[in-house]
Amino acid sequence: MCAGKLSAPAFESSLAVANHFRPRFTGKREELVIAVFLNGQNQRLGEKDITEGTPTQAIVYIRRILEGALHESAAAIVLVHNHPSGNPDPSVGDDISFQTLRVSAGLNNLTWV
Repeated sequence: MCAGKLSAPAFESSLAVANHFRPRFTGKREELVIAVFLNGQNQRLGEKDITEGTPTQAIVYIRRILEGALHESAAAIVLVHNHPSGNPDPSVGDDISFQTLRVSAGLNNLTWV
């Protein structure tokens, strides 16, 4: 069976991703983490809310992200989340989660964008 052509535009940059998801985060008082699953042309296949946390942290479940990516037959994953505090700098926890997710995605031949 051959998949039909997607009509979704490709995400050409991190700014395009941020602009697309910014309305989902507007007014949120808790951290929200969303996984976005892309094909080889960076077109969105699907997305999944991974977790909604507290105002200062959210627990990221690697298994949920990888399950979603494999279910969508994704070639790449983008993870987006907010910082309700307004500080855009990644926390130590963000950095650790990113490294763990990057390694896990690589083991499954998924590109981490």
